[in-house]
This record gives sequence, structure tokens and C-alpha cells, in this order.
Amino acid sequence: MVAEDDGDGLDKFSVDAARSQVMAEAVEELGEVGWWFWLVIQS
Repeated sequence: MVAEDDGDGLDKFSVDAARSQVMAEAVEELGEVGWWFWLVIQS
């Protein structure tokens, strides 16, 4: 699904949501180390 930019800001929300999903999957793969890494890059 590709979000189109129509000026309502939902496209950015979709990108952020997709990124969060990717990070969640990465954390599952990496375990606790991945979780701490995720916290560091979010801050």
C-alpha cells in the first residue's frame, strides 16, 4: 500500500507506522539487545 501525499499528513503517519512495525519485527528477531538498541535510537 502506497500512501499519497494529499496534504492531510496521513502519509507521514503511514510511514511512521510502517517504520514502527519494521522496528517491532527487528526487535523480535534481535531479542533484548535489539530492544535496547531501539530505545537508544528513539531517544
